[in-house]
Amino acid sequence: MSDGVDVEICTGTTCFVMGAGHLLNLAEELPERLRTHVNICGSHCLGVCTDPKNGKPPFARVNGELFSDVSVESIIAACDQALADREGGCHAV
Repeated sequence: MSDGVDVEICTGTTCFVMGAGHLLNLAEELPERLRTHVNICGSHCLGVCTDPKNGKPPFARVNGELFSDVSVESIIAACDQALADREGGCHAV
């Protein structure tokens, strides 16, 4: 894992249609406190939408942890939590 938080956004067809296209602009919507700590990349397909136990698209991974039905807000919250966990404390959003 890098020093920051790694965000991998699924851009497969199903995820893209369900809103992942908008998530690719996440870097522009990150709060200033996260901009130097979050690394964002797109993934052609995470391959998780075929199993209903994984939840609903769009999907993203934050430091390897899978999140379903993601939004800009939920990814920001996951990034805040990942940074807080790494620092060994809690972080108010």
